[in-house]
Amino acid sequence: MRDVTAPDWLPDLIPFSGDWSSYVEKIHAAFFGDFFSHRVQFRGRPVNVRRDPRDQGKEAGFWHAVSEGKDELERTPDLRRCERVRWIRAIIEHPVIQNVCVWEEMRGSDRRIQLALTDFSYLVVLADRRSYVQFITAFCVEHERQRQKKKEAWKRAQKS
Repeated sequence: MRDVTAPDWLPDLIPFSGDWSSYVEKIHAAFFGDFFSHRVQFRGRPVNVRRDPRDQGKEAGFWHAVSEGKDELERTPDLRRCERVRWIRAIIEHPVIQNVCVWEEMRGSDRRIQLALTDFSYLVVLADRRSYVQFITAFCVEHERQRQKKKEAWKRAQKS
């Protein structure tokens, strides 16, 4: 299934099948294949995914890709994140900079690398760990005001 608003170079969505257990297995298999069966790289550095703590036998990074919430133990599934799980690697490794807006922001002492589609509707967040980058999360940017704030942050970063 295609997201008609998404660029052609992004993989198809993985639509919810109606059975949560089998759906989680399907999207986890896609995520695992993208990040553990093959080496993902961002600008020549490996991208690592946090494995622990595991929940239901699945990596912490996977749950950050498909759920939302501040409390690690209370995150809830987000079907829009779930169906876009294959977009994460595609955005990280996309070679055409005109199709992905990339900038850095500090979050405490952590240097975060933000990667957004050009309409700022979807964001992937990585953390710079010097010799590698750590996948943090990915999500749909739901509200226009949030998209504008991300766009403004990207524009500011281009000037510095």
